Amino acid sequence: MIRISKKAKTWLTFLSTALACFALVFALSFLEPVDRVQETDTEDSAGMPVSVIIVKSRSHAARVTGLGEVMPVWESTVRAQVNGRIEFISEALRTGSLVTEGEVLVRLERSAYEVQVSDARSRLATAETELLQEELLVEEARENWVRSGIGGQPDSPLTLRTPQLKVAQSNVDAAKTALDYAEQQLGWIEIRAPFDGVVISRSVDLGESLFAGDEVGSFYGLDAVEVGIQLDGTEWSLLPQPLIGREARLREPQRNSEWYARVIRDSQRLDRDSRLRTLFLRVENPLRQSPPLLPGMFVRTEVPGREIPGLIRLPESALTKAGKVWFVDSDNQLTSLRAEPLFRGDGTVFIKVPAGMANELRVAVSPNNSFVSGLQVQPIEEGKGR
Repeated sequence: MIRISKKAKTWLTFLSTALACFALVFALSFLEPVDRVQETDTEDSAGMPVSVIIVKSRSHAARVTGLGEVMPVWESTVRAQVNGRIEFISEALRTGSLVTEGEVLVRLERSAYEVQVSDARSRLATAETELLQEELLVEEARENWVRSGIGGQPDSPLTLRTPQLKVAQSNVDAAKTALDYAEQQLGWIEIRAPFDGVVISRSVDLGESLFAGDEVGSFYGLDAVEVGIQLDGTEWSLLPQPLIGREARLREPQRNSEWYARVIRDSQRLDRDSRLRTLFLRVENPLRQSPPLLPGMFVRTEVPGREIPGLIRLPESALTKAGKVWFVDSDNQLTSLRAEPLFRGDGTVFIKVPAGMANELRVAVSPNNSFVSGLQVQPIEEGKGR
């Protein structure tokens, strides 16, 4: 009899167990594909699950949107009108400070201009004195001509001193004009705010000398701001008439802020580069709004348009990058329509329904690249009444 060692028995037991496990796994591997085929067949028979919404064709008010920059109606750079050394700068002449119309911002030395005013007044006084003297001489000349008994008018106007009187009067007029100008220059040494506004920048410092034409500072007005949006021909066709005076809405997406504006005018021409036409909106007292509407902000504008019949409203996700909308027909099969949105708003698009399509439609909410016309699907309704 052959004797088997204990160690050999252990190895035989391990090998038999391993062979049994291998046989079991091999048998299951043949059964698994059958199960998968059965599951796939079940899915194919039911169709791909597709989320849909029910939409109805009806009239919608168009919304014309655009992006624009907030611009002040008045923006001015103030410059010196005379020469001089700066002897005073207002604390208000700082970037971001509010100034009032007529407020003195810079003052130049005045002594040289006061001298000019005094000289002009002296010349005027001299000219007026000479005019009085000439008027007396003219009166004497007339009396002498009468006493001569010659009669009529003298051959030369010099006889009655008529040219001399005109020269004296002209000298007075010139002296008055010179005085007015000298006083005006004296007034120009005080550089004032052109309107109620905000300081954009300052270009001078105390002790500097200014020359006529040198920049002092820049300002923008507080009374109103404007936003211009460029629209194409299709967008203009969506706007109601008359347009001027209609209310529009401005939004700043980052802060979720909102303001109301009025349509005030359009550019009456096409931009040479973009071939678009600009519509202008106006907001009064922008810094008194809550929150303030600041120049330089970029805002999204929305102008209410006219009512357009036969539109359906869809979420933007229903419109593919290729510009298609996918519908599920009565046989639960996919069909597509190439659509160009007439307008957009609040995450939705509005498209025109072609003639002959049903009034109530099932639209795929999130189409994907596997969609093909005629594909059998299993619609899962998300909502109605859009």
